Amino acid sequence: MRTEVDGRVDTEIKSIKTDVALPADAFVIPASYKTVTMQQQVEAASKGMDQAQQKMQENNYQPQLDQMMKGMQQLEQLTPEMMEQMRQAQEMMKQYQQQ
Repeated sequence: MRTEVDGRVDTEIKSIKTDVALPADAFVIPASYKTVTMQQQVEAASKGMDQAQQKMQENNYQPQLDQMMKGMQQLEQLTPEMMEQMRQAQEMMKQYQQQ
């Protein structure tokens, strides 16, 4: 069995031995590892989203987005469809910031 990363062999198992004596602590979970419930994960994700929203409100990115869109439009790199998607994304950000 072999695993490859970016086209190179990363790990290769050439043989498997059975009936091997292993030390009792061979598969002990280290004391530093923490068990986390699904609820704790959800709460951590929610907290992260709240912090991101707060940061967006503190750092008004709208002027930079407007400037970037104008620059890209001047270079004719955006199709009308892409411009509409950007406009919709900006509207969503405005609504999100107002909540």
